[in-house]
Amino acid sequence: MAATLSLDTITSSGGTITVPTGKTLVVTDAAGLTVAGTTIESGNVSVNTITAASTDLGTAPEVAMWTGKNKAIFMVDASGGARTVQLPAANATGRSTVSIVISCKATSAVPATVSPNLVTINDSSGSEVFTLYAKGDYVEFVSDGTNDLRTGNEHISAKGLIFRNTDESVAASATEIMFSTGEYTAKHDWGAWWNGTNFAVEIPYACRVLVECNPFNSQAASQYLYASVKRYYSSRASNEWIWRNDNKAAAPTSGYTASFIHDFSSGDEIEYNVFNMDSGTASMAGDATDGWRQGCFGKWTVLRRY
Repeated sequence: MAATLSLDTITSSGGTITVPTGKTLVVTDAAGLTVAGTTIESGNVSVNTITAASTDLGTAPEVAMWTGKNKAIFMVDASGGARTVQLPAANATGRSTVSIVISCKATSAVPATVSPNLVTINDSSGSEVFTLYAKGDYVEFVSDGTNDLRTGNEHISAKGLIFRNTDESVAASATEIMFSTGEYTAKHDWGAWWNGTNFAVEIPYACRVLVECNPFNSQAASQYLYASVKRYYSSRASNEWIWRNDNKAAAPTSGYTASFIHDFSSGDEIEYNVFNMDSGTASMAGDATDGWRQGCFGKWTVLRRY
């Protein structure tokens, strides 16, 4: 039996209330409609700006910015310094009916600085669940009532580029680490992943990375220097070559860049090396005449965070 509505009061004579074609249900009180205990307010999207160094979306007045909304967008201005945003508890009232989008509105001097201000997003317990590195980065969270879930609607700009600022002779048939103390310059390092002690890129979370390595030698018409990239894992207890060419080939007449995609785990490290495939002659790596454009460089770009 279909339910019915009276003109003066809302009553039900069945399990379903249907608004007939041509009729509109109007709720004049902004807080007059409640679904599963959550008040649905007028307007289904809220747009908010955050400027504080630390913001907890689980406390007033921030709760009012997302409660009753289908989507709540928080634009974080990090031009004044690093920012931290904490998500409300996954089981908080109203979380299961709203998606929360956190976006980086501005950072300082991007992309000129080596490492711009970051926006760190924590769960309600204070553990990092996502980081925004540059203007335009964003991430969307929903809740199943128990857990915070990323929808996949996100963008991340974690990346870096380190280049040699001096020349180095690589002996015949030798493999040498590309960077060491006083031999490199960081063009950019968004997230501070570069470890200047191990001379490697430290991976803070599971992710897919575009790795590039160039042992370019601009001082010779041809050379036998090739990129070799090593992955360290298990707290550096183990390692493996993830890019290596041990077969002697015709000497290239220009720089050779290794470019590949690799999935890394949290705690992995990327080490850039130079391998001289010529068994009889040393070859020169580097040449910082024009910075990284004409010198050895190691580069990483995060394509996806798992």
